[in-house]
Amino acid sequence: MKKVKSTLMVLMFLLVISFSAQLFGVDAEAKHILVIHSFYSDLTTTREINRGIEEWVSHNKRDYTFLHFIYLDVTSDFAGSPLHIVRKTVQRIELIEKIDNLIIVDRPAFDVMSNKEFASLHDTPTVILSTGQTTLEEQKIFTNSLILNEEINTVSTIKLALDLFPDSKQVEIISNNKSLLTSDSYYQIVKSLRNFSLDIKINITPSMNLMEYKDYINQLNEETVIITSQYVHDDNPNTIVEIDILYHLLKKDNLHLFSTYKHSIDKGIIGGYVVDFRKLGSDAMVLLKDLSGNDKLLDIAKVSYLKNSYVFDIREVKKKGIDFKKLPAQAQFIHKREPIDKHLLYSSIILATLLTIFSTLLFLLYQRLKRGKAKSLNLTKQINNLEQIANLTDFGSWRFDRSTNLLHLSETAQGILALSNGSQTLSAEEIKSFLPHQDIDKLLKVVNSKESTNTDRELTIVTSNGEQKRCSVKWSHRNLDNGSSEIFGVLKDVSQALMKEQKNSELFHINKLMVKTSSDGKLFINAKDKIEWINFKAKIILSNYSKQHDKLEEFDIIITKLIKEFPALIKDKTKRFPNIIKGIYLSETDRYIDIRADKVYESSTIFKGLLITITDITKEKNQVYHNNKCDQFRNIIQTQANIYNWEWDISSKLFSVTSNWYISLGLKSHERAISLESMKKIILPEHNKNFYTTLANLTADDNYGINEQLKIYSKDNQLKWYQISGSLLQKSPNEIRVIGIMEEITYKVVLEAKIKELETKLNTSENTIEEMNKNFKSNTKELTETFTSKNLAIQTQLDKIMKSREDYVKNASTQSLKNLVIGLSQQINSPLALLSSCNDNLALEFSSVLKSFNEIVVHLNKEHIELIILAIKEIEKNINKVPAETEDGC
Repeated sequence: MKKVKSTLMVLMFLLVISFSAQLFGVDAEAKHILVIHSFYSDLTTTREINRGIEEWVSHNKRDYTFLHFIYLDVTSDFAGSPLHIVRKTVQRIELIEKIDNLIIVDRPAFDVMSNKEFASLHDTPTVILSTGQTTLEEQKIFTNSLILNEEINTVSTIKLALDLFPDSKQVEIISNNKSLLTSDSYYQIVKSLRNFSLDIKINITPSMNLMEYKDYINQLNEETVIITSQYVHDDNPNTIVEIDILYHLLKKDNLHLFSTYKHSIDKGIIGGYVVDFRKLGSDAMVLLKDLSGNDKLLDIAKVSYLKNSYVFDIREVKKKGIDFKKLPAQAQFIHKREPIDKHLLYSSIILATLLTIFSTLLFLLYQRLKRGKAKSLNLTKQINNLEQIANLTDFGSWRFDRSTNLLHLSETAQGILALSNGSQTLSAEEIKSFLPHQDIDKLLKVVNSKESTNTDRELTIVTSNGEQKRCSVKWSHRNLDNGSSEIFGVLKDVSQALMKEQKNSELFHINKLMVKTSSDGKLFINAKDKIEWINFKAKIILSNYSKQHDKLEEFDIIITKLIKEFPALIKDKTKRFPNIIKGIYLSETDRYIDIRADKVYESSTIFKGLLITITDITKEKNQVYHNNKCDQFRNIIQTQANIYNWEWDISSKLFSVTSNWYISLGLKSHERAISLESMKKIILPEHNKNFYTTLANLTADDNYGINEQLKIYSKDNQLKWYQISGSLLQKSPNEIRVIGIMEEITYKVVLEAKIKELETKLNTSENTIEEMNKNFKSNTKELTETFTSKNLAIQTQLDKIMKSREDYVKNASTQSLKNLVIGLSQQINSPLALLSSCNDNLALEFSSVLKSFNEIVVHLNKEHIELIILAIKEIEKNINKVPAETEDGC
């Protein structure tokens, strides 16, 4: 079957492939390539090229059946009679219209193609490898050509660069040619080649080193073609390494490199020229001429733009030739595909898909029919084997024929049903007599539904002698060849197994209750109120077990005294179980115990006894006692420290505080939690707005709890302050509480108020002292300024006196002194005239006048003073000569 399936799948695959081959395959017509070259330089090279191309085409002859060459021998008569050479090829002119690709190998061949006879080739994709300059007239013939020249200072070279990158907004020329930089007409030539707009910039830039060149490239933002003739020399760090430059250029979409240096790079430099292969199309073949540093074929996988093109080196042909048979399959450079009709393509794909689906469905249908037949045969064999095996075991096999409505039974099945007449078949009505009414409807519903194979049901069957048996019935449906169906299965009596399983379940339940916990005592009291067994732990708990107390009867007495109501519990079926009695004190052993009673049944209805579980809770009881003592002690300490516990139930809105808190306020103690309304009567909302706002906004997601101050008036109207703090405690999603402590801080608040008052007074005193200090400083400043001004006046007067003294010293003659005295007398002449009638007092008045000259006298020496005295005496004489005035004048 697997071979048939594989064969069909292969056929379908070949069908799709063949259909696709017709759609995508090569056209029946031959693809032509025209190679035009001369024997201008090397006849051997030309022949090797021809032979290599022929071998390559013959190797792929399924795709290429015709190849045409035009040989132009220009070595002898080219110069003399070019028309003669054209006539030699005129018989092949009629093939030109069928040419798909044209390759011109060298310059002489290009010169021949310049004739008008070949002008019709201008639309054919062409690659021209020329070693000389190409004129504009020549280029106009081949508008779809790539012309590779060697020199940068030719118009054709720049024209080629601009044609390769027509979207460029800028041209950058990098050259070491000084004549190029100084040429006045060069810019005009370039501009005439391509109708530049005013915003296009052309820079003629000298050569740079590598770092300068990188910086220069990074500054170019517009669409730019870079033309350079720089050469590669790894030993000279000042020259440009074109591989590195090209690597950086490829990362900038707006830059294109056009190099005239003959160096091959695997990223698209052909013959030293960086070529955008996308401009050549997918069918171009390019020959590399005069390369440097590349001794092997250019790897087609490394040239990202080349699709169906291939690049090879002419020098390889010169050295050892090229094995064109080893060229990769994608080097189908002369194949030019016709455009595919999209509608035909889509229709073909849909048709091929539908054919594949139809074939697959046919194959699957065949597989299913074959598998169904084999399955029917295997099922029949299995049924026969099942009946034979069932007779040897306690399984009884049976088979129900839907066409006859008869049930066929094996010998074991007959024994299970206790058929006395030994009948092997039962009718539908007889079958119903073996089943209770509640099971008949269920069975008929399942059988008529035609459930899947291995259907299993457990039924209660009433045998012919009236005995009820629990049987397990399994069956499956199968279709017969005649179109009818039947049910076959097995029957097994599981009554004994169920009883055993139930008994084991009860024993398991008893054992499970017995070993519930290792610290519990276990004993079993039967229906007659007697202990059937007791474990060691129960003996220890009940009687401090010793060898003297080892009889069950003694424990019966203890249990009877201890639990007088157990017999009544056994007989009273209305009591709920398990029944638990907690906190019983045993004086004999000084223990506290919990007793649990569980009813045990042998079956679902037969009562067997009570399983008693005794738990020693003495330690827990003592722990509770100690905890209560600790709680009382804690409450006393907290009351003395004015600290109280509190709790707020967010869900029920109930508030509870330690009873001592109510007492401290002179209120009646509340043992239970109070509502929010009752709490507001004690903790007034008008004094504690923040507290109630915090309570109302508390949710289960809060993690900060509560921390507020409460202002509460006691029953005797005394103001008390409390600091209340607490945190969230979520025991379950529906039970969220806030618990914490409440501390009376009245004395702290009062103390803080007093401290604040003292701080206010202190601040007032400090302000007063500061004001006095300011006034003191102000007065001190005024005194200082007054003292300074007076001191300055004294100093000024003293300076004048000193100056007078210096003048006096300089003029120490007597005449000078007389002049001074005369001047003094003139100054006092007025007062002396007023005093002329009072000669007696003249000396006194004169003395008073002289007091103002004390500062002068101080600086005079003894000799000077004597001279002054003499002068004064003469003045007095003159005064005495003045006539006396009348008394009225005095």
